[in-house]
Amino acid sequence: MTDVAKTMTPIRLCKTNYGPIFLKILTEFSEHHKIKCDELLPINGEHPSIALSKILTLMSLTMGDEKHSLNVKEVDDYCRIICI
Repeated sequence: MTDVAKTMTPIRLCKTNYGPIFLKILTEFSEHHKIKCDELLPINGEHPSIALSKILTLMSLTMGDEKHSLNVKEVDDYCRIICI
């Protein structure tokens, strides 16, 4: 496995107005992985936790059904404990 942190230059978003470029890259990511994701792309004004949930879902889907199901279960279990 390649240590990505050592071999690639990281993307550094500006503190404001990063939405358009972020969505462009996220859309390209989903197209690259052949994920139909219109409903999974964050929208302007959405609560950060909802937007991040959509992004994690996209990432998780690229890991396969079994791993995605495990991720969903782990997040649900975590939220039951933390979000009481």
